[in-house]
Amino acid sequence: HMNAKLTRGLAAAAISAAMMLGAAAPALAEDAKNTLPNDGGYYLTKTYDGASDGTVSETLGFNVEKYKVTDAKTGVTAENMPIVSIEDVTATSGDANKVKLTLPTYSSAGYYYYKVTEKSGNTAGVTYNNGTYYLKVTVSYDRDGVAKVDSVSLWDADPTDAATKEDHKVTGFKNTYKSGTLEVKKVIAGNLAQDDETFTIKVTFTSTKPVGSVVSYKIGTETKTIAADAWTKSEDGTYTANASITVKGGSTVDFSNLPDGVTYSVDETDSGDGYTASYDNNKAGTLKANETKGDADATTTVTNTKESKVDTGILLNNAPYIAIIGGAAVVAIYVVNKRRHSDMD
Repeated sequence: HMNAKLTRGLAAAAISAAMMLGAAAPALAEDAKNTLPNDGGYYLTKTYDGASDGTVSETLGFNVEKYKVTDAKTGVTAENMPIVSIEDVTATSGDANKVKLTLPTYSSAGYYYYKVTEKSGNTAGVTYNNGTYYLKVTVSYDRDGVAKVDSVSLWDADPTDAATKEDHKVTGFKNTYKSGTLEVKKVIAGNLAQDDETFTIKVTFTSTKPVGSVVSYKIGTETKTIAADAWTKSEDGTYTANASITVKGGSTVDFSNLPDGVTYSVDETDSGDGYTASYDNNKAGTLKANETKGDADATTTVTNTKESKVDTGILLNNAPYIAIIGGAAVVAIYVVNKRRHSDMD
């Protein structure tokens, strides 16, 4: 009987303990699908979409704000719960840029929710994600009763809203980057134009925003670039960069990865000997990047003309003709005079 009582007592104690533990530590879990990866720490990704002829790099920051907490022990509120921090990241389009989350130490199991927004940047050609996202941190007790993070997820809709489905889980923020190509053509014309003559054209680019793009162009087989830090800020707050290209007639130079919205102008600084430079209606303009990668988004042509000049004076090679005409006149006068004499006789 003693053993039976002891057994029943131990069983009751075990059930009681289990109930207490269950009350203190609710079975918190989250569907692991699309939760953020934990690679030496949790991180989200920063990516770019959009039609571009190259890449852009910039430094981005994020705002984190406490939102809600549920299933935590009494006394833990949205106001006093610990905060998550997100590091600034230098992101490059075309890459899945890792953005590291720094999680606090939690004292209680529960579901912790935070609002996350991207700090709006100002880089040329980039459209920023201005949506509000939500971080959900799931915390539970381990066997020693210590609160630990089980999973972290990012949502593009409020996960505390019962109507929000699992497909609103995302892995990061996405911006759009658009860039395009300016095509500069050189044409020569006129009966004295020479194919081997060279001409120098200065191409000037202006942006109202800081530039994070490397612009590339090719002259012959040599590829050159305008680095992002080559743009200089003017007193009016705009950013300017330029390139000087020396080309022959019939050549085309493509400036690629120009951020959408950048303005350009072309000016010939050396028109060669005896040539007259002329421009089309696209001598200056604003680059509007289209959706087709590699296509020219703007084209301008500089034409150099060299014609022979007509001399209004007497040309030496006309002398024989003048002599013939003069001789004919002498003969005509002689014939007329001879007839007069014949008539008189």
